[in-house]
Amino acid sequence: MRVSLDNMDQLIPAAQKRKQRLHTGGVGLLFVLSLCLAFWGFRSLIKPVLTAGEMEYALVERGPVFESITSTGKVELENHHTILATVTTVLSRTIASPGQKVMPGDTLLILDSTPLQKELRDKLLQLQSLKNSMKKLELTASIEAMDNDFVLMSGEMEINRTKGLLEDERMMYAMGGSPQSAIRALEEKLLLQEAEYEILKKKRPLLEKAHQATAREIEIQWQQKTNEMAAIKQQIEKLVVRAPVNGVVVSISGEPGSMVTKDRELVRLSDLSTYKITGKVGNALSEQVLPGGEVEVIIDSRTRTRGIIGNIRPVVQENNVYFDIFPEQKDHPRFRPDMVVELRIITAYRENALRLKDGTFYDGSKKIKVFRVEGGKAVAVEMTTGMKNQDYIEVTTGLKEGDKIIISDVDKVKHLEEVEIK
Repeated sequence: MRVSLDNMDQLIPAAQKRKQRLHTGGVGLLFVLSLCLAFWGFRSLIKPVLTAGEMEYALVERGPVFESITSTGKVELENHHTILATVTTVLSRTIASPGQKVMPGDTLLILDSTPLQKELRDKLLQLQSLKNSMKKLELTASIEAMDNDFVLMSGEMEINRTKGLLEDERMMYAMGGSPQSAIRALEEKLLLQEAEYEILKKKRPLLEKAHQATAREIEIQWQQKTNEMAAIKQQIEKLVVRAPVNGVVVSISGEPGSMVTKDRELVRLSDLSTYKITGKVGNALSEQVLPGGEVEVIIDSRTRTRGIIGNIRPVVQENNVYFDIFPEQKDHPRFRPDMVVELRIITAYRENALRLKDGTFYDGSKKIKVFRVEGGKAVAVEMTTGMKNQDYIEVTTGLKEGDKIIISDVDKVKHLEEVEIK
């Protein structure tokens, strides 16, 4: 193939242009790489610091920590107040009737107290027996002390008498009128008498200590019986069932003469001045919700109260289980009908745990690197966590009470072991 001179003139400038573009691109690429290397080199020379005013801190302290299930509940008027039997006994008499208005302290019904009264009398007899035992012990101790004193006095007199006889025998022996065997016999007798005397002297304080120990045992039994009597008296008082609140009697269970068992419902009142909360939780978590369990009720960011789980409804509705919560302060001034509140159903609790306030530093790990403030620097420490909730994290190892910890985000220095604070 033949190429004309005109075409050659066109091809040569095009090749030169491509070469120029490649050269220019290479120079640009080298320039960009140089800038990146310079930036990273300069960055490595910069020592990271933390600004004190931008950090959030918390002290490691001791206090309660709990784990919980978070849910919601609705505040409702507590229309009914249920009174349960505290013991198994017989219903003696009903005073109030359904529909009757009652005030706090009004008697509603009376339960038979005969078994408890008998038990109380038995305890009283046991106390009297203990009182007699203590008196007898005091008399025995006095008699033994007097006997011991008398024996000591007699022993001392016998020792003095033997000493006198021994002195006489020695004088007679010196004059040649008494054999040496008589002196040895009296010396042996004196040694025996003195030994017995010393034993009797040591026996006295031991007897006193023995009597004191016996007296202490009787005092302990006395206190136990006294406490048991106080508990029985409280139970007897509760057999007179009184209205705890203003309200209206809705129902009374049982007729006079019928047997009532412990924890059976006796009276139901309509209470128009207090509130309860109906809570709900997903069916998958319902096994962790138990009657008598504690719940923290979050009314708002600054107002909280506690409550106890009551009745758990057996029917699952829309994959939720519903249950009643009885607040500690049923007439809380912030409660309003149909108010929705946040619930924290407590599933685990530790009273005096080592704890740290929650913050953005915590990523949920069991072991986490935190920064402890030591003077003008923050030092990395590994912390092992236990229970946690929205407020606190339990510290199991790595920190001690009083440590000052940065609880704000520290991701930018997380790779360091120590960082300066300015």
